Amino acid sequence: MRGFNIFAEHADPTWETTGPLQFSYTQADFKAMAALGANYVQISQPGLFRMRPPYNINTEAQANLDQLLKMIGKSGLKAVIAFRTGPGRNEYAFRYQADYDPQFAQRLYEPLWNSRQAQSAFVAMMRYTASRYKNSCVVIGYDPLVEPNFISAVADQTGIYLAPDRFYAKYGGSIHDWNQLTPRITAAIRKVDKNTPILLEPESYGAVGFLSYLKVTGDPRTVYAVHNYEPHETYTHQPKNGTVTYPGLMDLAGDGSKTLVDRNWQSTLLQPLRDFKIKHNVPVAVTEMGAHRFVPGVVAFLNDQFDLLDEIGASYALWEWRAPGDLYYDFDLRMGTDPTNEVPDPSNPLLAVVGKHFAKRK
Repeated sequence: MRGFNIFAEHADPTWETTGPLQFSYTQADFKAMAALGANYVQISQPGLFRMRPPYNINTEAQANLDQLLKMIGKSGLKAVIAFRTGPGRNEYAFRYQADYDPQFAQRLYEPLWNSRQAQSAFVAMMRYTASRYKNSCVVIGYDPLVEPNFISAVADQTGIYLAPDRFYAKYGGSIHDWNQLTPRITAAIRKVDKNTPILLEPESYGAVGFLSYLKVTGDPRTVYAVHNYEPHETYTHQPKNGTVTYPGLMDLAGDGSKTLVDRNWQSTLLQPLRDFKIKHNVPVAVTEMGAHRFVPGVVAFLNDQFDLLDEIGASYALWEWRAPGDLYYDFDLRMGTDPTNEVPDPSNPLLAVVGKHFAKRK
């Protein structure tokens, strides 16, 4: 599979899961994705249950999802339903950086990792979702939780992001461990839907380096997925005036030492994906990937990543296809590599490299 992420969140600036969802996609968006060669859309949006007790149905999120699926199907595309929020988790799980914005600490709501009530409600939400969409000819997957991240709660307390071995030595098997929740979610989905694939991401925001610690559930129709924006701080998320280029020497550790980041470096980074697929004989995917469209060498960076994923045999979805009216263009490849451009450029080299690789997968 090959395609794009789309994104929706509640318009309420506190991200309490009530009220309308902003960022309205149109039929033209999905038609354009299909014309570029995409065959699926990763719908990254709020869950169908509200985040606080009594965890009733999030009617706005449900209506938004239904409308998106209708348009996606009309364009001949398939869709994976991926939930960013739900019982015990709000949108600040992705945005909370207490060191930079203390207000986020007050707005973060994430008892999912220490509340059995919230976890049971999350399981119930996934059973409800599967029951609702099990007969859809558009839905080809359920991604229950986008970027599991109890590790960030640990870092907020200690200031240190633990390495995978240290994290699991301390929290493995506890209520905080995503691995103890995934079998319950899987069982709940399979009670009502035996066939639609389930996509599971590892801890630490879906990091490739945590994939080997994600336990295989034994479900034969589960895909194991990661997110990959590495090297995140040094390269892919540079500002518009960034000068770090790919391929090139990069200070990845922030200590002045330089590492050559090139195709070989990316191949080594993705080795856990290869290893996991072979060891467990399971399908794998990269359900979020990309870079700011204007970082130096971005076309070569994506070209190498596409090649490597083709070699591995992994499905993938780019982050992201922006909705009309959303003025955040940093990841919108339709605008091309010029950081000052804010209108679609159909002849830009980013679209060309994506179209080339999408065509190879037809």
